[in-house]
Amino acid sequence: MILDFKFPYSIYRALFFVFVGIWIAPFVNVSEIEEEDHSSHYTHDHSMSHKRYEVAESVAPKIELELLKDTKSGWNLILHTSNFEFTPEKVNQSNQPNQGHAHLYVNGEKITRLYGKHFYLSDFPVGEHEVVVNLNTNDHSEYAVNGEVIEARVKLVQVGDKEKR
Repeated sequence: MILDFKFPYSIYRALFFVFVGIWIAPFVNVSEIEEEDHSSHYTHDHSMSHKRYEVAESVAPKIELELLKDTKSGWNLILHTSNFEFTPEKVNQSNQPNQGHAHLYVNGEKITRLYGKHFYLSDFPVGEHEVVVNLNTNDHSEYAVNGEVIEARVKLVQVGDKEKR
């Protein structure tokens, strides 16, 4: 008769790790985790607060937004910029005049960085929403003229499957 030691060994091994876990649990410092709703990326808490990078109005970059309903779902955001170059390869490096990236905010909360002129947004929860995009330097400072951030805004109302802009 051949004895199979694999089965009892795996049970003993599992019991060993359970007891080790019970033994070290009181010594592990687990900080309290705050529950956050991740059902929509429009609920993130990233406020609009970066340092300013002042430029003269005569050389300042400009931005306008176009928000188009996608034929299937969601929205297509198009950034129309002038005197500005998107330079994702230089993010977190030293600033160069009129180069950088953009930051996208929905309802005052930062959603993401933008490294180009086109971005897809999924459908919004029902209600009124404000989309804001501002231009940023390579070090994330906000381009500004006379203290005013260079940005563009568009509002929309999402009503079920129908929306207004």
